[in-house]
Amino acid sequence: MATLDKLVKAIIQLQSEVVSSKDLTNSLAERVSQLQNKVEKKEQSPTGVSWPGTSSQTSGGNPTNISLNVPSAIPLAPPERFSGDPLKAQSFLVQVELHLTCRPHTFPDAQSKVAFLLSYLSGDAATWAIPLVRKNSPLLYNWKKCVREFERVFDRRTVTQSADRELLDLRQGNQDLVSYLANFNWLVAETSWPEEKQAALFYRGLKEELKDILAQIDPQPANCQDLINLVLRLDHRLNKRKGTRKKTEKHSRHAHDHKDSRTQRERTPEPMEIGTIRRPLTKDEKNLRRKNGQCLYCGRKGNFAKDCPIKTKSKRGPVQKVATNASVESENLKHPSCREGLLVGVTVDPSQSKHLKLGIRVQVKKKTYFKKALVDSGATGNFVDAQLVRAWGIPCIEKKTPETT
Repeated sequence: MATLDKLVKAIIQLQSEVVSSKDLTNSLAERVSQLQNKVEKKEQSPTGVSWPGTSSQTSGGNPTNISLNVPSAIPLAPPERFSGDPLKAQSFLVQVELHLTCRPHTFPDAQSKVAFLLSYLSGDAATWAIPLVRKNSPLLYNWKKCVREFERVFDRRTVTQSADRELLDLRQGNQDLVSYLANFNWLVAETSWPEEKQAALFYRGLKEELKDILAQIDPQPANCQDLINLVLRLDHRLNKRKGTRKKTEKHSRHAHDHKDSRTQRERTPEPMEIGTIRRPLTKDEKNLRRKNGQCLYCGRKGNFAKDCPIKTKSKRGPVQKVATNASVESENLKHPSCREGLLVGVTVDPSQSKHLKLGIRVQVKKKTYFKKALVDSGATGNFVDAQLVRAWGIPCIEKKTPETT
């Protein structure tokens, strides 16, 4: 009996607890419904947000503010990183400005907005931002000016205008054709010139040498790429011809210089040094020359040794080649004994020596000997080495001092 009473009490308690749970559930459901109504009302009447960027510009280029009604609770994908592609500059700015618009509390000032933009730069664009940060540029604290500078550097509209001007002014000048072509292709890619205009602009910038060659070709290609291919072939041939011509001119100049050097040595030997084989005059010879009024240097009359013209000419004047071969005639040939020893030939032998040397051919007793003889225009006589006379067996005769005239 007691056990039954306990079970009844437990059932009654459970029923009361179930009722309380239902009341709590209903209360919670009502609260959730109220919250849902509030959210729906807020979404149906969103508040306006001022556009913080400068994505659009007036015809004068001044930035304008745009007011958009954008729900602040919309989830946004992060902006794609911008590496400097002019075609993607405006789309990147739009993505950044959407984040700034939907999260105004996250970016309360210009500095935070600029920092957000710079954090999504990469490649060349990130390189552009480095000096701004390191030098603490004023652009870091002015959102509008920062966006304006960004558009000036990366926006295709600005780049295209600059490329048009550069393309019109592009000239090959002294640079090689490959460098000129690289600059031309880069600028053409940034502009919208038609094909026929591109060919005209490419021709306009070529150096005059290539234009002269193209002037001989008729008709010329109207297509820009065909014209470029033709000019590349012509430039290759021109450079090849220049290389061949330089080698030929260098070889010809070397041969000509060598020939001129030899000719000059033949035609204008260096002045001889005086007195190389001069023997000093004896006292009797000096007295005899003084008595006869002869120069003590050359033995001629009419001048003295201090102003002897032979001495002056031998120091300054060039020696001229009169003949290559010369016959020899002398009063000594009339002497019978000279038939056994004759100077039968003289040959001029120009050389690099400072002295003029002659090749002589001496015939002694039907034997012929060859030797070089030194010519000294200031010498007072003809001399031969006594050892050479004995070696060749040249007969000797007594000869008086040469008579003076």
